[in-house]
Amino acid sequence: MLSLYRNMKKYLKEQKSKTAIVSAILILLISCFTIFTGHDIVYADVSSIITVSGSMTVDEIAGLEKYNSCDYGIVTPNLDQGNTNICWAYATASSSEISVLKDKLDNNTKDTLRFSPTQIAYRTYNRDKDPLNNTDGVYSNDKWNVTGSSYNTFLMLSQWCAPVAGNVSAKADAYENNLYRLLDAEQIDLYSVGSYRINEIKQAIAKYGAVTGSYYNARETYYYNTKGESRDGISHAMTIVGWDDTIPASNFQPKAASRNGGWIIKNSYDSLPYFYLSYDSPVGNVCGFKYANKHEFDFNYFYDNVSDAPMRSESNSKCVSNVFLAKKGDDKYNEYVKAVNVATYGYNLNCRVKVYTDLTDPGNPESGTLSAVGERTFEYGGYHTVMLDNLAKIDNGTYYSIVVSVDSNSGGSAYILYSLNSSGNTHYKSSYGWNDIGYAGRIKAYTVLKEKEETEQKTDISVARYDAIPPVSFTGRAICPQVNLTINSQILIQDIDYSISYKNNKNVGTAEIGINGIGNYAGSLTLEFRILPVDVPIRPDRRMEISVNATTLSDIGLPAGWQWEVPDLSVDNLTSATAIYVGENKDNYKNTTITISLRKVQPAGPNQDNQNPDNPNDNNKDNNDIISNKPDVIPAIIVSAVTGIILISTVLLIIIRKRKK
Repeated sequence: MLSLYRNMKKYLKEQKSKTAIVSAILILLISCFTIFTGHDIVYADVSSIITVSGSMTVDEIAGLEKYNSCDYGIVTPNLDQGNTNICWAYATASSSEISVLKDKLDNNTKDTLRFSPTQIAYRTYNRDKDPLNNTDGVYSNDKWNVTGSSYNTFLMLSQWCAPVAGNVSAKADAYENNLYRLLDAEQIDLYSVGSYRINEIKQAIAKYGAVTGSYYNARETYYYNTKGESRDGISHAMTIVGWDDTIPASNFQPKAASRNGGWIIKNSYDSLPYFYLSYDSPVGNVCGFKYANKHEFDFNYFYDNVSDAPMRSESNSKCVSNVFLAKKGDDKYNEYVKAVNVATYGYNLNCRVKVYTDLTDPGNPESGTLSAVGERTFEYGGYHTVMLDNLAKIDNGTYYSIVVSVDSNSGGSAYILYSLNSSGNTHYKSSYGWNDIGYAGRIKAYTVLKEKEETEQKTDISVARYDAIPPVSFTGRAICPQVNLTINSQILIQDIDYSISYKNNKNVGTAEIGINGIGNYAGSLTLEFRILPVDVPIRPDRRMEISVNATTLSDIGLPAGWQWEVPDLSVDNLTSATAIYVGENKDNYKNTTITISLRKVQPAGPNQDNQNPDNPNDNNKDNNDIISNKPDVIPAIIVSAVTGIILISTVLLIIIRKRKK
């Protein structure tokens, strides 16, 4: 504060206007407010004191009380959307930039990487024929400046129509100017409210670096709680780059929040580039994106070309196939299927992919040779890429099929999505065999070309170097630690260089991580890590009272999941007894046995009739004495702050008068 006062004094000597004086006083007022609240207002250059190790898992990062992607040089500068309606495209561009920088796909930095939000909006509604001529173009009279959501961009991104550089025209050839290939576009919406929702968004930020989101926007303020909003507003999309659990609930406006903490929001308006959004505020359209370098794949086979609401049903969406005609192999190059992108609905899905080549009957997707398989688990719905265990060679002029099946690990819904445009090459499997459906399955084949003389020298992934995985405490959920692999100092990329699977990774014990080489790598590697037990979350008190009506231990209640070791034991003259935990996940907890001291409650005497029934010890008087003697801290802080403001203002006025004399 003293250094701030000295700077203001110097500033007033140089500036003689009343405006300068008022500005100085305002700055001092804001500074005092900041000291009182204990939180800095978030400006465009957001900073956090948290340092996160690159070896931390997603779960460990999500468990931090503060995290901010701005601290790691991966958040690009803000762009202003002006008077357009495409905040959703700005959010998609921003979160995509951050994901690319987080994954270090190339030498770009936050100052050199810039995607075009306008092109994303335009190509969401206007697309040309794809390079393989498997789809017709989609044209909407150049529509682009309309409301939408980041989810609307998934189809277009999976077709490789974006992203493009910020200086590329929106109408330029999207396929030619595309900078990266979409791997995943995920909609994080398992929970809608509460602490589960907060945790799943934190997990997504830790995974992708940032996510999109939308909230009810009725005002601009640095600490916003939309749950207390009374003004009219609109849904507004933004980018969530981090969180801070320590923000006092009282900071938020227009009404205080019910809990501390909030999201760090990167906005698309210069008038408020960054702000905090209370955890109380409902957040929707939370989406995360992951990309690969453009050179990872050469061609994209697909039929789905309509971005309207996707179709699905219980009877025809569990096993779906697209049949394609191979088109790009020639005398010099062979063409191979390297990966498959599929759009799904549901949570915790198992997805299995099979590639059949040289089909003898294009109406039967399984009438050829099974040439490659792949498998992956999806936590959420969206568009995901499954890398094949090996390349599947497809000869020019022959038919091949991509067969995808899904089911839910949790017993919930599991669907492969369809586009409403027609296709005679999509089939679904029922108990009667393969059936035509007339719509286009949202299944894409990502292919590569390789010279025929080229002999692939695949590296055995078992020689990869890796960091030991530290023990992890039991959480009740599947634990999936990140694995960092390097070979000859080169960092390997998951789903590009290797696939990963987990086994026995939920309960206490030894869990396994299976690593399988893909692409330029072959072989396998198995890693292990320990899952450690934790204390039982709810435990009985170590001292309990025996009511006058109790005859055995079974008459004395215990928390859910606990029972007495000998429930029929008489309580006469009993001073202690053992309780054991027998509830859910008992094998994953420690300290499941506790010895409890027991005391018989004496019958009420004639002088005890007026006791507080909620407080048998009737300590109200002592408590009131304690409360009355407790210092009133907050008013003292307020008085100190106001006194400081008056003192500084007085000194400034004295300086002004001396100058006038």
